Amino acid sequence: MTLHMNAKENHANQSELIEKHTETVDWLSSSILWKSELQDLQKMLDERSAFPVTRKNDVDADHFQLMIRHNIDEIEKLRNKLRNDETMLAKLMESKDDSITVGSDEHTNTMRQVESFSKAYRQFRKEFFEFTLKTKSHEG
Repeated sequence: MTLHMNAKENHANQSELIEKHTETVDWLSSSILWKSELQDLQKMLDERSAFPVTRKNDVDADHFQLMIRHNIDEIEKLRNKLRNDETMLAKLMESKDDSITVGSDEHTNTMRQVESFSKAYRQFRKEFFEFTLKTKSHEG
């Protein structure tokens, strides 16, 4: 009976690790998309001719340039955490230990940080596109 229970627990632990692995890989993929999109947004800002020249637009454009750089830095930090999380999960999957509680707190913390960034990033994108639409509508 004990052997049967250990096999069930081990299977449940492996399933949970696979689920965490999938979650981590999904966020890594998202981070690649975010970074690519930020590079495109940077190109838009670099094309100053796309925005009418006013003091307000220059200040807003400078703000968004700083935010783009900040977001790229944050993405790199998150990608490092996600890679570390993935390494930890891989080691746990290879381990013969029946317990996967090791690393669970770190994984949960990393997921919270990425989800928080994702929410802030969506807000940033919304504000960026509102700025571009507002400046385009003032062109004439």
